[in-house]
Amino acid sequence: MFYQPATKTASGHHVVLIPAHVATMLLERQLMAEPSHVDAVFPARGGGWLAPCNLRRQWRQATEGTDVDWVRPHDPRRTVATRIERSHGSKRAAAQLGHSSDKVTTAHYIEKLAVAPDSTGVLDTLADPHRT
Repeated sequence: MFYQPATKTASGHHVVLIPAHVATMLLERQLMAEPSHVDAVFPARGGGWLAPCNLRRQWRQATEGTDVDWVRPHDPRRTVATRIERSHGSKRAAAQLGHSSDKVTTAHYIEKLAVAPDSTGVLDTLADPHRT
């Protein structure tokens, strides 16, 4: 297991503000956790970094047989991107994720709309050419 201390791009190195309830949960976890020589929030049993394959296994075990057993570890990141994009736009979602532009964010993280936006007012003008 190798920890890469730097991000792939300069835009990846940024401070992310989190809601108070998340900060509280992380602080409680830190107080209850066994000491970790790498200061990880979710360390491996030996106190080092948790390997991705072990994280996925633990995730499957924790969600098996629940209403959220379809959720994968990377899905919350996509949910965050989609929620931010819906309320503040794709550029802000990209900034939250640490992407240098919103291209990757839009293509891979933001959920595509299943229903087109309501454009009935514009389409109604096709029936009545005098309406604008």
